[in-house]
Amino acid sequence: MPGYLYLHESSNHPRPILIDTGGGDGTKEECYSTAAEALKRGFHCLTFEGPGQGSMLRFNKIPFIPDWEQVIHAVVDFIIDRPEIDPNKIFLIGRSFGGYLAARAVTKETRIAACIVDPGIFDASANLEAKFNSLMTQFPDLKNASLEQALAYLMKTDENLRFMLESRKWRFGAKTIEEMLHKTRAYTLKGLVEKIQCPMLVCDNTLEYITLGQAKKLYDQLQCKKQYILFDAKEGTGGHCEPLAPRLFSAKIYAWLNAL
Repeated sequence: MPGYLYLHESSNHPRPILIDTGGGDGTKEECYSTAAEALKRGFHCLTFEGPGQGSMLRFNKIPFIPDWEQVIHAVVDFIIDRPEIDPNKIFLIGRSFGGYLAARAVTKETRIAACIVDPGIFDASANLEAKFNSLMTQFPDLKNASLEQALAYLMKTDENLRFMLESRKWRFGAKTIEEMLHKTRAYTLKGLVEKIQCPMLVCDNTLEYITLGQAKKLYDQLQCKKQYILFDAKEGTGGHCEPLAPRLFSAKIYAWLNAL
């Protein structure tokens, strides 16, 4: 897996490190802002591309896998013995689809000291299936068509829908939309969430539209030490992953990390 290890310029003693596991359509370079904020606060940072991400998908043709603990296990193995890194302060963040990936990873990777998910995702397929059901309700004339036929018809006039479905087929290694839906059902924390032991910071947003309701569902089922943050438009942090207020987002997550 390709990645970047950003080491704080003052590495004469072990420092904490934040691993950014990326999201559904990002690249390791996109996560540079995570590294910049980490370095300012005395942290090291690691960004990388795993299965289904960046060059791993585009060049190596490796799609997403649901058991992301395998990915993070390899990443932690790579850094844990480095003298610059405090092995007891290895933190993990996942944003967008990374909200599922990071949470899934800490169900089994116990060397992570704390985890941040923005937004939290309990079941990655739930909102996607709800969107499909809503579309079928809006177009009753298609009720007798197969799922593949109905969506093929709708994609002819809806470019956003076409991109969403085609890109997800690619990322999940599916040949059809129906196969993609079947594969995404494996991306759930059902039966696993209770295994998370590290402290969790679960972020949510009043203007969340992609994973609506998922963060609170995850938070409510966590049995570990946890905190829930609801970002909103009043403070300038409205929208999926708080795109207009990265510094305020960073201030809040590092305040939480430093208080652990």
